[in-house]
Amino acid sequence: MKFLWFSHFSGGGGSTLGAIQAGVTPLLGIEYDKNVAELYEKNLGKVICQDIGEVSVIDCLKYVPLKETRRKNNEILIIQTSPPCQEYSQLKLNKNPNSESAKVIWKTRKFYALFRPEYVILENVRAYLKSEVYINFKNYLINLGYEIGFEEIINCADYGVPQTRQRLITIFNYKNFPAVRINPTHKKEGWVGWYSAIEDLIPNLREVNLTEKQINSLSLRCKGFSNAKIIIERVGARNGVNKIRSDDAPIWTLKASLGSDGKGANREKVIDVSVNGVVKSLNTQCLARLQTFPDSYEFSGKSALDVHVIGNSVPPLLTEVICEEIKFTLGD
Repeated sequence: MKFLWFSHFSGGGGSTLGAIQAGVTPLLGIEYDKNVAELYEKNLGKVICQDIGEVSVIDCLKYVPLKETRRKNNEILIIQTSPPCQEYSQLKLNKNPNSESAKVIWKTRKFYALFRPEYVILENVRAYLKSEVYINFKNYLINLGYEIGFEEIINCADYGVPQTRQRLITIFNYKNFPAVRINPTHKKEGWVGWYSAIEDLIPNLREVNLTEKQINSLSLRCKGFSNAKIIIERVGARNGVNKIRSDDAPIWTLKASLGSDGKGANREKVIDVSVNGVVKSLNTQCLARLQTFPDSYEFSGKSALDVHVIGNSVPPLLTEVICEEIKFTLGD
């Protein structure tokens, strides 16, 4: 049995990386942002750089086999979709759930009607679960013959990711194919801490000074921090207090906007670590590790773009777990 991967809203390919790690063959990605698509193609292969609503299914047929061909060749197609989440993010003000971006997944119906993948994996932020567009999309797939095998808000830390990132994960299975559920691989007391994920990188990081806000946050919430291993937010503090985590805890959710100053320029310092009183600034490789990207992934070198790709990605390790469970369920 061979497992195939077709990624919608593919970004820089975080989910595709996880699929590959699980032994799934990537066929095609679709990503509208040219700079992001270039990173996908550089690292992972064929991607169509176009608005997904304008992508021709005929063009996709060059890479993605139809159901009849798959049955003959004993192949399983998985479509992964992570539609834009900005209009459902807790961090965004003035949300517009009726915008074109918020409803863009509705433009993907043609792919499901034509290809009838055996499995569909959807990932998005928590609020997407109750959105009208998601409910309509679910009903569309159900009417095509799909069932919902799994639909939960999961914490990525429960699956080995050193980050307490909470996301909606839904796994659809086509009729006559078994439902797939994923179970946590890590209990809270066994979560992977941020320090163990990047420990080997810390000695070579750039040394910096804490800001006054960081010092105030540490003084309020972390007595004796100069003799500890602490990670602390440098930008993005809410209510004047920076997020802090001890070495045995996962980091908080990494945001796609961290690498930009909001004015089009790259931001080089976003999160710092204090190890026994020595403070250093995390680089892109550290942030990628905390999202479970492999060190072999080649980024652009521009923090605004690279952190955008990292923050918007499905953690590869989470996708690997899902794909492994699909393979196990089918007896592969």
